[in-house]
Amino acid sequence: MAALTFKVGGDTTGLGRAVSRAKGMLSGLGSSVKNLGVGSAFTGAVAGAAGAFKSLTVAAEAERSAIAFEAMLGSAREAAEMMQYLAEESKRTGVETGVMEQNIKRLIANGMGAEDAKELTRSLLDVSGTLGMSSAEAGLLGSALAQVKAKGVASMEELRQQIAERGVPIFEVLSQKIGVTTGELIKMVSEGKVSADTVIEAFQNLEGPLAKFRGGADKMAGTASGAFARLKAELVDLMKRAGGPFLKVIASSFEKIREIVKDSGDWLVSMSENLARAFDMVIEMFRQGKLGDYVKDSLMIAGKELVNFLANAFLGLGRMIGEGVKGYVEVLKTGFAALFDPQVWAGLKNIMVGIGHAMGLAILEVLPRAMRPTTSQEDIQERKRRAGTMREAGMLQILKSEGMRRYGEVFLEIGESMKSAFLDQMGNGRDVLSTEKERARREKILADIDSAILAKETAKKEEAVKAAVAPVIKKEEEKVEGPMERAWKATVSSMGRIGGEGGLRGGMTELRMSRERNSLLKTIAANTAANTARYA
Repeated sequence: MAALTFKVGGDTTGLGRAVSRAKGMLSGLGSSVKNLGVGSAFTGAVAGAAGAFKSLTVAAEAERSAIAFEAMLGSAREAAEMMQYLAEESKRTGVETGVMEQNIKRLIANGMGAEDAKELTRSLLDVSGTLGMSSAEAGLLGSALAQVKAKGVASMEELRQQIAERGVPIFEVLSQKIGVTTGELIKMVSEGKVSADTVIEAFQNLEGPLAKFRGGADKMAGTASGAFARLKAELVDLMKRAGGPFLKVIASSFEKIREIVKDSGDWLVSMSENLARAFDMVIEMFRQGKLGDYVKDSLMIAGKELVNFLANAFLGLGRMIGEGVKGYVEVLKTGFAALFDPQVWAGLKNIMVGIGHAMGLAILEVLPRAMRPTTSQEDIQERKRRAGTMREAGMLQILKSEGMRRYGEVFLEIGESMKSAFLDQMGNGRDVLSTEKERARREKILADIDSAILAKETAKKEEAVKAAVAPVIKKEEEKVEGPMERAWKATVSSMGRIGGEGGLRGGMTELRMSRERNSLLKTIAANTAANTARYA
């Protein structure tokens, strides 16, 4: 049969370029997938952290609400039941618990019982659900009824502006309930003759025209938006229950941290003051040019103390070895004495007997069964166990003997004496290199720095005092002279011309004439002197 051969030829350059582009695209796709994986992991971590934080936030809000209800209802049990009721109603209707919580709190605060407040809230949920109100609008409707309850009577402000405007036929409801026309109802409302209880009862029982709103909350919950709201309520309740236990742990941790901070407060303040003081001293050393000398002396002290430490450690090891050698003799003496302890020999006897039995049993075990017809393998194992027990008893007897007890005490005493010798050398050994000069120079530098800092602080205090009293001094200097001061000033000035002087002393005005400066007084004194009296 003839062979039929096909030969296909052509330019494959374009095919090669296409393959290269495909490889590049695949490589880029792999890199994108890798980056997507990293980004997804990061996004997941952020979302997890945000979820945990939200869970804690929701749990904290529930905790505050429970505390508020406990105060309003009088017991933790009733508060827990109220929180459970709010959660169940929120999951049933999709209405946020916060809206219902605020309505119930307002109603209870205005004197309504907890069960009546729950029943009224359920009716309001039906009304708001039928009318398609948002959670905020439902909250405003409940707030209007709470205001009516607080006032004790119905008013046009709540009936018309807050209830009727939201689509509730409140005037028709009250007209039928009371049995009057709308005009008469409005007049009764203006005169304050419609009680709050009448309005509350109409809503609570969904009377008259309000009956068509029954089941409104369930109808709204069945819509697409209602289903989403109920899913959100389920998630909120889940976060609340999941975050509660963790919140207790966090609260306990925060309390411990608070106690630590409280207990460490004085220490931290003292540490801060010491650091500030040390910083001031370093700056002052630098300013006086003594920082280099202080550092140099400190390094010299550190180096010498290291040498002293190593030297004393070496000497301490020598003393330890000496104590060990001394103790070795005692160990030999004690060990030799232990050889004469009867308990030691009794224990050795039990050990040797046990070893002998074990060796005999080992030989017996390798013999053929025909040569030991009366001894089974179980008998051999039992005898081995007893031989082992005998060896253990002998060893225990030796360890509990008086000789071995004393032997152990000698070792402990030697170890204690070696440790004491080392510690004594490290604590009381004489320094090889003295650091007294360097320490004295450092103390001198520190004393000078302390004095300089104290002088600066004193100068600052004096400046502060001067600044504080300067306005007072200036005010006194600028005080305006009165008529009396001006008159005395003129009198004193006139007396000065005839040899007089004056001034204020201790709040009193004094006027004096100087005998040396006044010519009349000077003449009188000269004429009345002893043996020189003369009159002219």
